[in-house]
Amino acid sequence: MESVGNNNQVYQERLISDQEFNSFEDNDQKVILVGRDSSGTPSNVPSNIGQPRQGPSNFPTPPSGGRPSRNVPGVNPYRLAPKIVDQGLGAAANPAGAGNGGGAAEFDDQCPVPKKEQSQESNTPNHDSTSKSKKKKKQSKLDKLAKPDLPLEAKQKLLENPQLLELSIDPRNGQIDKQSFDEAESIMQTQRETGLFDDARRPNSEKGERDIDFILSGSLYDEADIKTPKSFFDTRKGPKKPIPQDMLDYLAKESGAKSILQKQGSESCLHILDLKDIQSHQKESYKANFLQGAREADPELAKHIIVQND
Repeated sequence: MESVGNNNQVYQERLISDQEFNSFEDNDQKVILVGRDSSGTPSNVPSNIGQPRQGPSNFPTPPSGGRPSRNVPGVNPYRLAPKIVDQGLGAAANPAGAGNGGGAAEFDDQCPVPKKEQSQESNTPNHDSTSKSKKKKKQSKLDKLAKPDLPLEAKQKLLENPQLLELSIDPRNGQIDKQSFDEAESIMQTQRETGLFDDARRPNSEKGERDIDFILSGSLYDEADIKTPKSFFDTRKGPKKPIPQDMLDYLAKESGAKSILQKQGSESCLHILDLKDIQSHQKESYKANFLQGAREADPELAKHIIVQND
């Protein structure tokens, strides 16, 4: 339907769909909402088309930046509202916005998410990268400390346990070998299973501490001496050869007697016999001979021996 306005301009009145409404905005055209009087003639046709609008508006408009002033269910909060020519017609001429002076306008789906929102994901710490960096530093430290013949299984345990790594460093040469690693495992197991001391550390010769396996803190013991015997001859090349039983029994008795008296034996020194590297069928015999040798050397000091992994 066409009608003539106050300034002799022709207006076209018809119902439009949401899609058509959006196309007006895309083509930089304007839509004017008008009402009709009782005779069906359009009323409130503006006379200032194409000129800047004067005075306040009663039509709800979004705040600066084009974002809606309230959240609308099912609508992207970052879509921009179209430009609407508001002539103060209110909800009567705008059924879609009836109630509270208006309602939700259509929004631009093509509007990108603000840079502030986009940057949040890029600013999120990369935990995988941090974890890899820490692991690389641990590996580098271990490579400098470990001797070439240290077993791969031992190296893996050292990477996973910083306390074990520190206790495995031999203070005499600043390196980690199979022997110092076994001693560290033994002292940690003893502390965990017995509670006979509070903490353990390697001695510091610069402070005048004597050559002992570990310095302990606690009320019962000040030091710890550890023995980790093997069931095989320590050969550098070729397959390991098992030690004959009679020779192993002899070595066990000798070791018991010497360990209890070595380094000025004292009741404040805890002696630990770890049988993890003795074959299962030889453990009982080795343990009995070791304790016998210790009792023969000093019955009182022999009371401060504990056996583990037997």
